[in-house]
Amino acid sequence: MCISCIPQISVSCGIPDFRSPEGVYARLSQEFPELPDPQAMFDIQYFRDDPRPFFRFAKDIFPGKFSPSPSHRFIGALEQKGKLLRNYTQNIDTLEKAAGISKVVYCHGSFATASCCECNWKTDIHTIEEDVFSQRVPECPRCTEKGSSGVLKPDIVFFGQSLPATFHQQLEEDKGKVRLWDQEVVSDGLWGDVVVFAGGPTTGDGLITEGAACLSRPHCA
Repeated sequence: MCISCIPQISVSCGIPDFRSPEGVYARLSQEFPELPDPQAMFDIQYFRDDPRPFFRFAKDIFPGKFSPSPSHRFIGALEQKGKLLRNYTQNIDTLEKAAGISKVVYCHGSFATASCCECNWKTDIHTIEEDVFSQRVPECPRCTEKGSSGVLKPDIVFFGQSLPATFHQQLEEDKGKVRLWDQEVVSDGLWGDVVVFAGGPTTGDGLITEGAACLSRPHCA
């Protein structure tokens, strides 16, 4: 079995949602009125100009603050019983690993690591923990040593960036093995039964890039 997860699976854990009247986007609009659109905090070009809104969000979702939901633990139990081929998740919060799920693919990247936007130096996410909670933009020590500057960005996919190569590689490998691809088991009431992960550079709401992959049914992949 393959299971694809959507963001709602983590809301019950205390992780803030994005679009409710008191969600992430509404709060950022108040705290950063200069944002052209709340989604701009996930735009790679805007991040390069002003990473502060994103790191305000990062403080709220930083790994270690939340515990897995029953849905996460259910998927973990499926893996323990040998029933899980792969867990594909849109989520970036790393709660799958906290639930003991090892067969997980973070389709949009995750908060497990951070990389420098300039030199690509990669490090564990906890390297930037103090900066994030102090609301300082984390700087790359490698770049600083060389007399330049670079921002350490959590390794999640922003608008304008392509999905990780591991996603495409694992999807190609799994689609010939899977017997059941279930999304509704973890949708928490989401209407419909299709989850789409864009295959090319990501864009904003309402736009699906060419090469998108349907994950909720094997024949779509």
